[in-house]
Amino acid sequence: MKNFIVLLTILLSSFNLLAQSDDEPIKYKVIFKDKTEKIIDVTNITDEKIYYWNEKGKKDVILKNQTESIELLQDKKKSNNNANQLDYKIEKVDSITKTKDQIYSDTKMFIAEYWKSAQNVIQNDDKTSGMILVKGATIQHLFFQLNDHTYIFDYMVHFLMKEGKYKIIVSDIYNSSAMCQTYAWPLIKICDGCEFPGLWKTGLNEKRYTTLQESVKNELNIIVSEYDSYIKKVSQNNNW
Repeated sequence: MKNFIVLLTILLSSFNLLAQSDDEPIKYKVIFKDKTEKIIDVTNITDEKIYYWNEKGKKDVILKNQTESIELLQDKKKSNNNANQLDYKIEKVDSITKTKDQIYSDTKMFIAEYWKSAQNVIQNDDKTSGMILVKGATIQHLFFQLNDHTYIFDYMVHFLMKEGKYKIIVSDIYNSSAMCQTYAWPLIKICDGCEFPGLWKTGLNEKRYTTLQESVKNELNIIVSEYDSYIKKVSQNNNW
């Protein structure tokens, strides 16, 4: 039995190392508990270990309990501040040959069809002022390290309308949950002008971080695109 447990441990360790091989190395400064420092090319960071390429070009591991801190070394070409980082937001305004009431009714139909249940997503509905507020969510998946990583992003959609004109705004995008099986994973901010925060803060390499950003943005842009097409169609009550 003991031999089986040892063999299983070795196999799991081998799979874990294989999972790191696809990650592009990123330079970090590691400060050890004895106050010594070391700059390394990190390929991945887990709850207990830091995987990196050593000076001989071979894979190596540092145990986190041996370190005091780890710092991402920013590219000198990149800004040291987040002045250009903005919360992601989509806004579209257009004119159409419909009355305010027609736009309102068609918008309610779009919400019911797109989110399947209007009652579950509508947070505010004011026909007089021409405003409907929807709260939605998108679920994203990334598979790596032999596990499915599941992210839930909440967002708000404002539908505004008046005679012959509509506006749609998608905003307040928030990563409410990030899980790998039963383990919490770092939350990801969706933004414009985002610089990659590093493996330490995101639990992702830069390629996966970018993939997740683009996937969320694409899904939110589809909402705007589909609403734009829907609202410009002839109102259903005109087809009697």
